Amino acid sequence: MNYKRPLLLMAVVYVLGVCVSAGECGSILRWTMGILLICLLFHGVKTKKLRMSALALLCVLFLAGGLRYRLSKQAFQRSEERIQLFSGLRVRLCGELQEYTEAEGKAKLRLRNCTLSSAYGRKESLPISASEQMRARYDQPVGTILVYLDASEIRPLPGEMLEVYGKISPMEAARNEGEFDFRLYYRTQSVHGTMYGTEASVVGGEPKPFAEGLQKLRLQIGSILDQLLPPQDAGIYRALLTGDKSAMDEDIRSLYQDAGIAHILAVSGLHLSILGVGMYELLRRFGGSKAFSGALAALIIVSYGILTGSSGSALRAVIMLLLRFLGAAAGRSYDMLSALATAALLLLWKEPYMLFGSGFQLSFLAVLSIGLCAMLPSPKQPLLNSLWTSLYLQLLTLPIILFHYFRFPLYGIFLNLIVLPLMSSVVYSGILGVVLFLVSPWAAAVAIGGGHTILRLYTLLCTQCARLPLSSLLLGRPSMPCILLYYAALALATLRLMRQEKCKKESGNVEKPSLHTVRKEQNRVSDPLPGSLDGGNLLRRLPLPIALLSLLLALYALPAKPPQGLEITALDVGQGDGFVLRHQDVVMTVDGGSTSNKSLGKNVLLPYLESQGIDYIDLALITHCDADHYSGILYLLEEEEHIRIGELLLPRVAEHDTRYDALREAAEARGTQLRYVGSGDVLRFGDVELRAYYPVGVEPIQEANAHSIGMLLRYQDFQMLFTGDMDEACEAVLLEELARTGERANASIDVLKVGHHGSHTSTSEALLEALQPETALLSYGVGNDYGHPHAETLERLTRYGVRMLKTGELGEIRITVPEKPAKESKG
Repeated sequence: MNYKRPLLLMAVVYVLGVCVSAGECGSILRWTMGILLICLLFHGVKTKKLRMSALALLCVLFLAGGLRYRLSKQAFQRSEERIQLFSGLRVRLCGELQEYTEAEGKAKLRLRNCTLSSAYGRKESLPISASEQMRARYDQPVGTILVYLDASEIRPLPGEMLEVYGKISPMEAARNEGEFDFRLYYRTQSVHGTMYGTEASVVGGEPKPFAEGLQKLRLQIGSILDQLLPPQDAGIYRALLTGDKSAMDEDIRSLYQDAGIAHILAVSGLHLSILGVGMYELLRRFGGSKAFSGALAALIIVSYGILTGSSGSALRAVIMLLLRFLGAAAGRSYDMLSALATAALLLLWKEPYMLFGSGFQLSFLAVLSIGLCAMLPSPKQPLLNSLWTSLYLQLLTLPIILFHYFRFPLYGIFLNLIVLPLMSSVVYSGILGVVLFLVSPWAAAVAIGGGHTILRLYTLLCTQCARLPLSSLLLGRPSMPCILLYYAALALATLRLMRQEKCKKESGNVEKPSLHTVRKEQNRVSDPLPGSLDGGNLLRRLPLPIALLSLLLALYALPAKPPQGLEITALDVGQGDGFVLRHQDVVMTVDGGSTSNKSLGKNVLLPYLESQGIDYIDLALITHCDADHYSGILYLLEEEEHIRIGELLLPRVAEHDTRYDALREAAEARGTQLRYVGSGDVLRFGDVELRAYYPVGVEPIQEANAHSIGMLLRYQDFQMLFTGDMDEACEAVLLEELARTGERANASIDVLKVGHHGSHTSTSEALLEALQPETALLSYGVGNDYGHPHAETLERLTRYGVRMLKTGELGEIRITVPEKPAKESKG
């Protein structure tokens, strides 16, 4: 394999194998990765850099990546299917303790090689005649499980076998755009399920001395930090020194993330380099050999990596540092990109799902950016060079940051120039404070005081940055085609700059070359990044401004854009209603609440809006005062500063209804205008018209469902009826209003929002007969206490030939009505 960095090419091919096999990547990315693989192999064969044996090896690696992913996926699916059988039941879980952590009176246990059984009885006590179905209730293997229980319940040691009683639930996948995907996240952590335990006991096994020592050390460090520091700083130091973020103050975490320095909280190469390389250099300074210093430093960083939880970023740093020490001991040079590739191969072989974790992606891209920067033209001044490196890192990680977090911290480039150089002082201060605490708590407080002061400085800097205009740009989640286009443009610009720098260096090493020699050298220059497509004539002839301009155009295309035409999104809010309407630059919500999801505003509504790049809602319509229709909107008004609402629309008959006081007070406090809507009122934005046909008049209606606003939406030839929780009597009044205004004859609609989540008291035959909807949209929570949607309603809809879309089955539902081109008028 005639490449300077064959390991890098091998890692790329393995990753391509995982991506092509992974449904999580989407069809566009999978096809693109497949085409990229073909291009890489074709390039290698054409340039004779790949012999047949090397080509066969790459093909095997590609297939291995796909096969390893499929095996991992099948293991997760089998475990989830078994867990689903026990969902909601009291169960007994048996497994070996792998890791134990404590925070705020709660314990988290990671158990591996787990088996799941019914909490009642034992398999060995079953009669010989017991059926297979009965036997299937015991000793089902379910892999690795996270168990949560009271810390006072038990404090086991790694290696011991535990028996835990409680309830277990399958992992929930994200059901809305922007919502956190717990199932995918736990798969990246090689976790098959979570359990909330009520009882736990040790039933066997032998503690592992090394792991036991690390566990005791981690708990002791946490205890010392709690005694030395106020809770806010103790939570930060716990994250820095032990990898435990459970005690982190949420406000501080959000502040750091918005400012672009949240990466310092993840145990990664920064922390391990401070500890491992610092120890290596110290030992070398005191006369230790390279082998001895490297071996001791390696032991420290491996132990520290295990102590901090073995996260993907930590394991990546451990592997790369071990290779660095090994190279130094063997007298060989260290290549960062080859070490990075080795780490990727080892970690993704262990767990292919790591590839889809934000921490893994950002950690590897950050190191990749440093490696690539060494090949690019860079300023000579240290400060400008640091700024250029930070800028390139941001360019390389920008799509990943937007995909996962939707916001870009504009001043993070500059803030990191201050934060990163001080991090070694923070870490050393914390370590010194913990060590001195064993001798003198007073001396420990003095030692850790320096780190405490720097953390105060971080908070001050982040707070001041947050007050600056455009400090946190909400750009939304970019589409996959835009991400691929951006990385293609960035790769083109990077390769063009690399070639320029390489030619400059090679020409600088030649004394008085002839014109023939220069041309020969230029033609001989190969791409500095092995495995990439041959830049050859393309890179030589491509003007640098054109390459940079293509990058700027791709950068412009990256943020989320408003839809063309009308877009109606029915969010899966659980038991409730929540709709987002978008047309041009106007955003309107219809309801937005849930009784089954108590954190709807924070966990569903806010992430969805931010993923779409929405920070302003022009109109927020609340059909009536039940919490399952407004709880999320109330959260945005009371708690969320990043999202503003221009106008809040309430039913006209409820102008003096005290049940709306919380909404009214929150709107007034945020400067949101109030308007009351009833029959005859019309809302217009662009080509969209919403006309209210219910409730009629201004007389108060005590029953909340009975004063739900009923509105008919029209956009070009498309019509949709929103009914809130209207019952049959309300629907009759609405039909009378449609008839009185002459609209009933034209009221055949495309989509009906089924009233009251599919209750049998709504969606009457009269309504279906009059409106003849093509599609019915039902919003409800799976397994709700009301039995929604009722069988009678579904039967009526089926009888009238209405196609049904259910959030309980499909999750978020998005309806897009394309904008029709304007017809040219003939003069």
